[in-house]
Amino acid sequence: MSEPEILKSSADWQTLVEDKYIVRDPDGWDRSNFSLSWAELITFEEFEKRAHESTVQYTPDYLKSLSDT
Repeated sequence: MSEPEILKSSADWQTLVEDKYIVRDPDGWDRSNFSLSWAELITFEEFEKRAHESTVQYTPDYLKSLSDT
């Protein structure tokens, strides 16, 4: 039996990744009904897919951690 997928709103997922990036221009979401799309319960994988289709701003600490590796 597989584990149930965790569903959260995009706002909830955003709080979990805000130390890495913030969605600034949400092209990956349905902009014709953005409030509903942002509140929709989705998986983290779907959140990341939508974020990668959007304009995001990476935090300086996260960018620095990338260059340190």
